[in-house]
Formats: sequence, C-alpha cells, structure tokens
Amino acid sequence: MTQALRTLSRIKRPKLLLAAARNAKNLCNREKLLSELLKNEPAVTGEKALARLMAAEEQLNEQRKAHNANYQPSRHVMIMAALLIEAAIVQNKETACEDRLKVVNTKAYINASGMDAFFSAT
Repeated sequence: MTQALRTLSRIKRPKLLLAAARNAKNLCNREKLLSELLKNEPAVTGEKALARLMAAEEQLNEQRKAHNANYQPSRHVMIMAALLIEAAIVQNKETACEDRLKVVNTKAYINASGMDAFFSAT
C-alpha cells in the first residue's frame, strides 16, 4: 500500500460528506472531474493526482472546521469523489502488480492434468 493510500485510509470525515462523495463517484466522468478540480495542473493521474487531491481536500477540511465563509461543500464532495475514484484505481494497479509477481506452481498444473499418469502408463 502506498503512502497516499495509507494516509487516505486514516482520515476522518463526516458521514454525510462521505455518503455524498460515494454517490457522486458513481455519477462522475473521471477525466472531466480531474480537469475541473485540478485546473492549473497538467493532466495527472494515479498517485500524483491522489497527492494533489489530498492537499486540496485538506485545505477544504480546514475551512470546514473553521466555519470559513469561503467553504464550498459541493467542491468538497467533488474532491472526495475524485479521491475515491483515484484511490480505487491506484489500489487496483497495486493488486494487479502483486498478482503478476506471484510464483506459479507448475507442478500442480501437471498433476492436475494427469500427465504424470499418462507418461508412466506408456
């Protein structure tokens, strides 16, 4: 698990904010959402996008806690939705890499196919 995913798994946010983000995640187009949220940034994806989104979310969370008049709940929901999307993508890439690195037990395949029995019978 990457550092960004570890940090993301530890954050505590209001249940309503997370529920809204989960619902928004299913309705959003990932590329469009990232381009809107990271306007001044070049097109980034994966861990870089995750890090930038986490920084933006942290700023919004500080505004929320301070009851700042500039706090935008809708933007906070969209950033949380983008975080959930990117985290799932990064998590899936890591899982796919781990699956490719697993050693395959070829002897089990040979035994299951009955090749040993075939060669011993002939």
